[in-house]
Amino acid sequence: MSVTTLAGTILLVFMSLVCTAQRHAVDIIDTRKTNDPAPTPANHKDHDVLVRRELSKASDGRSMDVYTVYFYRKERDTIRQYQCGLEATDDVDKATYRWPDDSLAIIHLYNSKSKKKRIDFEVFGKHTADGKKSSGVRQVEN
Repeated sequence: MSVTTLAGTILLVFMSLVCTAQRHAVDIIDTRKTNDPAPTPANHKDHDVLVRRELSKASDGRSMDVYTVYFYRKERDTIRQYQCGLEATDDVDKATYRWPDDSLAIIHLYNSKSKKKRIDFEVFGKHTADGKKSSGVRQVEN
């Protein structure tokens, strides 16, 4: 392998690591005491992530806090909105996220004051060939 080829390979690997490791930070918006409408794709761009703390109704009718994650992907020239929710068992106010590939975001929720409470999870979303929407969430060990 020539020095030029080796240098090019190292640069390509380095750029790949930089692109996939880039993290973005957002504040978690607390809407429990307001009637803020749910966000829409119109105000977002590809790979945006928005996290809101909201009140929701459980299946037994009780109110519960949830963190709702809205994430956006561009598909066929259209911004699509996906969302997933997690029950709010910890008090967190900040989120960081990164997109290791086009359909998967890794999200970290944490308390900016104590740095002790954290929730790490992955969200994914896509439209299938027949136009159906698919999204999900998976909590990961931190």
